[in-house]
Amino acid sequence: MALHRPRYRLLYLLRCLLRYLLQYLLQYSPRLLAALLFLVTAAMPSAQAEDRNGSHRYSRNLRHGAIAYDRDSGRVGYAYDHRSTREARAQALMQCGEQCEVVIDLRNNCGALAAKAPKKSASTHEPPMAPVTAHGATREEAQTKVKRLCGSDCQIQAWACSR
Repeated sequence: MALHRPRYRLLYLLRCLLRYLLQYLLQYSPRLLAALLFLVTAAMPSAQAEDRNGSHRYSRNLRHGAIAYDRDSGRVGYAYDHRSTREARAQALMQCGEQCEVVIDLRNNCGALAAKAPKKSASTHEPPMAPVTAHGATREEAQTKVKRLCGSDCQIQAWACSR
């Protein structure tokens, strides 16, 4: 340690002072030391608080959702606020039916699904169009994105938000 620098001298003196203060409190007043340690640890932020607020990326508070779609019939199923992706997908498929497939997964956000409406003319039979999906922080953002991607002749078939 370079004690010739004023900053290091100050840190060294503070460390010595703290050590002697803790030794004194431990010897003459252990209850006061316990109370001080409790107050210091209670004032410090904890990792559990971050998990409870959902600010950590891999938090237990993640909410999952899904949207399922049948291209041939246009049926839709959706799920939101499930604890796992698997639960959300199963619920969306159960709502939609047999020929459906999950087209979008959600995780603490919103999603929208749009598809072009099929033309009712008997002369031409168009193959079903692949659905267009988009994520967003809000329902409006997801719907705006999906309409921009799909075009003007698209209709929003479903949306869901998981929070």
